[in-house]
Amino acid sequence: MTRSEDHLFSRDDLVDAHHHLWDLGALRYPWLDHNAPPRPFGDHAGIKRNYTRSDYREDIAPLPIAATVIVEASCGAADPTAEARWLLATGDRQALPSVFVAKADLSRADIEATIVDLAAVPIVRGVRAGLAWRANTRFRFADGPHRSREPAFRNGVARVAAKRFSLDLIVLPEQLPEVKELALAFPDLAIVVNHLATAEPQHLQVWSDGVDQIKPHSNVAMKLSGLWSLSRGWDAEALRPTVLHAVNALGADRCMWGSNLPVEGLMCGPRSQISTLLTILEGKSDDDRAAIFATTARRIYRIGRNA
Repeated sequence: MTRSEDHLFSRDDLVDAHHHLWDLGALRYPWLDHNAPPRPFGDHAGIKRNYTRSDYREDIAPLPIAATVIVEASCGAADPTAEARWLLATGDRQALPSVFVAKADLSRADIEATIVDLAAVPIVRGVRAGLAWRANTRFRFADGPHRSREPAFRNGVARVAAKRFSLDLIVLPEQLPEVKELALAFPDLAIVVNHLATAEPQHLQVWSDGVDQIKPHSNVAMKLSGLWSLSRGWDAEALRPTVLHAVNALGADRCMWGSNLPVEGLMCGPRSQISTLLTILEGKSDDDRAAIFATTARRIYRIGRNA
């Protein structure tokens, strides 16, 4: 264990900014059906099962996690609030303090009513939209390209901003200019780019240029999560240039670590994730590391504060 690792692991203030929970008996998740095809990262048969708070606590131990951000898991329920209400109803005193980022189709005509309903669930802090779309690939989480530029989607984003929610986005490197456009249009909206914008070795120049475009916009943050797309086993040397470019360009106060459990656990467990990131961030200050592993997420998702 390195000195930095020992110091960080001795604290009781780590915040996991991105993980999932589900109960396949309570709600349906089509992508977790037994015959669902592989995901972009490959076969996911190992997680086609319930993943509850107790499963998460077992996987995250012995890390001193103080709070978490539970992120929607593509629930197929017709009611956009169903997943949030399930989480609220199944909470227990042993559960870590957690907030929730819900799923919402921002292009729907009734999006304002959906946002109002979500705001009534006290753990909800934001919504997530999957914009990733690339022709002839598995990266097609939206109905088509450039959805963020459509008036209906922009109307939904305005409703999110009006409720002081944050907006998580799943995008690809070539879509970072669209993130910049949203940041300009909604300067008071906290926008969180998930999974390092799905950076891939073959698209690093496009990714780097995109990060430079969002750099001036302080309302955009990025999660150091889901790094399988760069290095399936989270090799430090493979990840170093990209992770450091994100941290150096945006600042540690706009970057945050998330385990992406249980998905990322198929590739790299949470302790190995943190060890790898600490190796990469060895030259950074204690304050920078504290931001990445706790305070950025606490601020953006208002952990410990009312919605």
